[in-house]
Amino acid sequence: MTKQIRLNTHSLFLLTTLFLLSTPFLSHTTALAQLQQGGSITSPTTWAIGDSPVTVTDSLTIAEGATLTIEPGVEVRFSSGTALIVAGVLIADGSESDPVLFTSTSASPEPGDWAGVTFENLSDAGSVFRHVTVEYGGFGATNSGVYYRTGAFGVPVSHSTIRHIAGNGIDTRASNPVLDELTITDNTGYGVFSDLFSNYELRNSTITDNSAGGVRVPINTGPVITGNLIQNNDFGIFVSDQAFPTITDNEVLDNTIGMHFVELGTTRPVVRNNSISGNSEVGVRNITTAGRTLDATRNFWGDDSGPFNMASNPSGLGDRVSDFVSYDPWNILADDLGVTEITSNITTDQTWSDGVYWIRSNIDVTAGNTLTIEPGVIVKLGNNVRLQVFGLLNAQGTAENRIVFHFREGRQLWRQHQQRSRERPVAR
Repeated sequence: MTKQIRLNTHSLFLLTTLFLLSTPFLSHTTALAQLQQGGSITSPTTWAIGDSPVTVTDSLTIAEGATLTIEPGVEVRFSSGTALIVAGVLIADGSESDPVLFTSTSASPEPGDWAGVTFENLSDAGSVFRHVTVEYGGFGATNSGVYYRTGAFGVPVSHSTIRHIAGNGIDTRASNPVLDELTITDNTGYGVFSDLFSNYELRNSTITDNSAGGVRVPINTGPVITGNLIQNNDFGIFVSDQAFPTITDNEVLDNTIGMHFVELGTTRPVVRNNSISGNSEVGVRNITTAGRTLDATRNFWGDDSGPFNMASNPSGLGDRVSDFVSYDPWNILADDLGVTEITSNITTDQTWSDGVYWIRSNIDVTAGNTLTIEPGVIVKLGNNVRLQVFGLLNAQGTAENRIVFHFREGRQLWRQHQQRSRERPVAR
């Protein structure tokens, strides 16, 4: 039997009213619905802020020839064990205020919830990875937050944070990326791990609280490590056999071992103008069976008395150095030097002859004028400040008294100290 329902005028009015009231709500809910992705991206795709959060339910591959663009502020949540594999082009270009976020779907996330980002393209396809946060990755064989497969093009990574990874923050394999202005912290492996002839460049970054170590340099390679804070790791910098990195202007602080070198090769590392301090076991250790000495002169060791070595400097109150490490002359704090602030263009011939000259804003040496900088002068420039020369710059230091250009705010300044007596102190 079919039942008939009769609606009077009042009932129809109520139903019509309820439908009209519910329509905006339904439309709004649809607009806020998250996007779900998995499998392969084979055509140009954009994830906009209106799609956020995007959930990756199965490992996602950007196929060769395809491009995925992720707009600033988009949050991408990865299900357990999934990965983002870049065989094509990834444009993840956030901003300082609205970074792109790669994270876990878990309500209580932990390191290793998902795999991480893998770059596979062997040539420069135009990927951008800037202002991105990667967290809670490291699941599976890649064991890292950002992984470069063997021989992959070194996609630059800048102004980004990589944290809470079950393994290494960044892992390069025969790749040479520029890693700039990064924060890599609280990972169970190394902050930056490299293997198989990776000549990367790591600069202006903060590498802290990584369980295995801050930075690893593979055998027979010469990466550049400059301007970084490397703090509270097990090894600060671990340098493998025959490697010849350039390690300059870093703060290597409060690690168990500041720098560890194994079997120097014919081409030696460059270790200059670093602050090596507070490392609990040793500041610099050189393990050698061939008797090759590491040149670690012109570094600051945490105290003006220099590093401690029982045989050669038992009165040193700075970090300990092992045998086969040359440390004299060393740098001492330059806090007692006079500071001259430079705030306007150089419009007449000038000579900077002593102390620290602090350039706080962009200045020019104007056409027809000469700026002479004498040996021993320290020129300190604030962040993003330039000295532009339209006239003539005459800056000639000496091997014993260099001119130092210092390009970072808040860092300690040093000047050189050399032991007056070249005789070894008597061990006590």
